[in-house]
Amino acid sequence: MSCDSYLQLARVGDVMHITDVRAVALSDPVPAEKRHRTDLETKVKTDATVILVESDDGTVGIGASLGHPPTITSIVEGELAPSLLDEDPLYTERLWEKLYTGSRWQPSLERGYSQPRADRRGVTLEAISGLDIALWDLKGTLLDQPVYNLLGAVRDDVQGYASGGWAPGEEAEAELRGYVEKGFDAAKMRVVGEDDFAIANTVERVEAARRGVGDDAELMMDAHGCLDVSTSRRRSG
Repeated sequence: MSCDSYLQLARVGDVMHITDVRAVALSDPVPAEKRHRTDLETKVKTDATVILVESDDGTVGIGASLGHPPTITSIVEGELAPSLLDEDPLYTERLWEKLYTGSRWQPSLERGYSQPRADRRGVTLEAISGLDIALWDLKGTLLDQPVYNLLGAVRDDVQGYASGGWAPGEEAEAELRGYVEKGFDAAKMRVVGEDDFAIANTVERVEAARRGVGDDAELMMDAHGCLDVSTSRRRSG
């Protein structure tokens, strides 16, 4: 449906409504030969929750959220979905405000709290974010427009980068070179953490990674919050 088509519907009062909100919890084991050690643990599975928002013409917007899938599913379907049903799917920013503010005040009112508690943090925001993605996807589909146009289209392209860099020691060179060979001109690697990701090994890994990507590619590092500010500044220099 084009933007002009929807505006024509709106003029005659035939406004669309959200009719269904559902979440699908997914968990996929990583084969033993493809498991890798992160700075936190060995990656043995990948979890995600796919979130679907449907309008009354059958159009479906798709979003996704990280976090514990059963928890995300429970929050989406049990707490947040009722706030979206029968709403106009084009009012994306209004709906976000309703989800965000409602997740603060509704539990407080139901439980008799005088002030809202921290219901808008952590996993609740992960659930809201997945719904927000689905709502924008639905809006873009209904208006036959890419979402970047709906957001203002301030640029024509966005740089993509490879995100990985888990390989220990000298193996980082081959891993990062592989990203460049696939066409990436930027890559992010993980540094610091347990075992082979300790600070003592970081310099060796970064030097190997730089050899892998060469002098022209951008190399980024992610310590996952393991370093304080002063240490980060010293290491980045």
